Amino acid sequence: MKRTILKKESSKRELINRLSSDRRKLLVFFDYLDDAPPTVEVIKEGVAIVSPPYDYESLEKWWYYGNWQAVSPVNKKYKPFDTFKAADQDIECALKDNEISIIIDCFYDDVEWNVAEKI
Repeated sequence: MKRTILKKESSKRELINRLSSDRRKLLVFFDYLDDAPPTVEVIKEGVAIVSPPYDYESLEKWWYYGNWQAVSPVNKKYKPFDTFKAADQDIECALKDNEISIIIDCFYDDVEWNVAEKI
């Protein structure tokens, strides 16, 4: 597992564009749905699926509030948790147990993204 904190907009953009290019759907857990792009399908309160193609700019308009988490591939049984406070082994278990390859956890105000990805 590779764990990275992304702070630069260019790094965040690169990640989102790579996931879209790879045609990966994102399961997103969120507090606010204002300005959600058309690629977003709300499946229940606070949970949506983002289908590719998507881009950083359109998602950022929705995500700028912060306090959201995204995983891929979509696993509706996944339960979000605070990866900023979690140990690496707990995050690695979450990836494995939920059969997901990436967790993107955004802190409040969209300043930092904690990204955990299977390698």
